[in-house]
Amino acid sequence: MKARDVTGLILAGGESRRFGSDKALHLVDGRPMIEHVYNVVTGVVGDVFISVSDPSVNTGLPAEHLPDLHPDAGPLAGMHAGLLRCRSPWLLAAACDMPFLTADTLGRLLAARTGTMGPVVACSSNGRLHPLCALYPRDMLTYVEAALKANRFALHALLERASFVTEVDVPANAVRNINRPQDLTAPKQYDEHE
Repeated sequence: MKARDVTGLILAGGESRRFGSDKALHLVDGRPMIEHVYNVVTGVVGDVFISVSDPSVNTGLPAEHLPDLHPDAGPLAGMHAGLLRCRSPWLLAAACDMPFLTADTLGRLLAARTGTMGPVVACSSNGRLHPLCALYPRDMLTYVEAALKANRFALHALLERASFVTEVDVPANAVRNINRPQDLTAPKQYDEHE
């Protein structure tokens, strides 16, 4: 059953400099990387937006594309656009370069929400937090706007500002992001949760 109190946001505003071409549209198992993420996210939440840096970008997916209002602010600009448009209590953020993301992984995040309304962030077995696979309460918009104003664009810094963060153990491979073409052919990294 889909979480109707959650809006999805797929972050696809990066420049793909290390990849060499638009990695969101790079084919993985015959489909664009972003389509893999889109299919998983739409399977667990209702509305889904796609964050893009350039308003002329069209991923070909049937979702509203939200252009960044703050150029050169990285994923934080996408989060800002998503939180501004979000009408539900929660925003589920997922990077477009995680083609091995699963509904089970997102389900773990959704199940971990609490009444404290703090961010719920994926954490792989090495203790690494993945702020681009996370749930954010809509009222985080205030923190995002303050971070943009202060030119503090790192999402990890945003998490430090939150009064409460829930970390959820997830399989490392599900949150493996692809930065270079060779990342797709590297051995899959499994951990004890798979």
